Amino acid sequence: MARLSYIEKRNRLRRKVMPGFPWDGKFTTQQEIYDYFSGDKVQCLLCGKWFTRLPTHLKMIHEFESDEYRERYGLPWKHALCGKELSLKLSNTMRRRRASGFRPDIDAARKKSKRATKRQDQPFFKKLRAENIISGNKKRRKYSEQDYRNVLTVMLAGNMTLVEACEPEEMPSYSRVYEHARENRIFRQALDKTYEKLSFSVQTRARKLAENKFGKAMKSLRQSGFSVPEISRRLGVSENMIRHRLK
Repeated sequence: MARLSYIEKRNRLRRKVMPGFPWDGKFTTQQEIYDYFSGDKVQCLLCGKWFTRLPTHLKMIHEFESDEYRERYGLPWKHALCGKELSLKLSNTMRRRRASGFRPDIDAARKKSKRATKRQDQPFFKKLRAENIISGNKKRRKYSEQDYRNVLTVMLAGNMTLVEACEPEEMPSYSRVYEHARENRIFRQALDKTYEKLSFSVQTRARKLAENKFGKAMKSLRQSGFSVPEISRRLGVSENMIRHRLK
């Protein structure tokens, strides 16, 4: 049996797929997309490996174009397929170029736009538009203090974020609840206490994580010998977030 060359071994290793991949799902909410791009590295959902940026890997290993990947997983068309650190670096570079006088070729962009085929809205954007219509209807209604208190009850009963609790049409919109919290100190305190009682996964989705409590729980599990995937499952947050915090 002929021995494999170094290049053949390397290519086989690059094409190796991790257990559970390719992922068959599709992102349907903005929070899911935020979580996916929240780390310094982004996971390839076709093979499960982590990269600072995905386009080169997708092209060479999976023969996928970036837009094909975005279409398959419901990702925003204009979001760079890279980790948060590189995304910020690219953004800062563009700001410096604009500050130094750089201006994009608008005419070339318009010609390119006319040639391009119309892309369908991704699932998260369709959901967002539907939520905006419901929110507009809710803004015209009047709510009592009890209506706002009912939102907190629903959050606790369902272990859900404020946004999720306000999704049903009969509930006040989350923007109305935030506005009420700004104007009513007692209600604002009740909202904060409600978040403290929710799971870490819900707190993370709402960006209301109780840092001290979470840090102690994470360090305790790590000192007990649990791996990053095990800590992730127990605390209900992403592995990427655990790795970032342990650094």
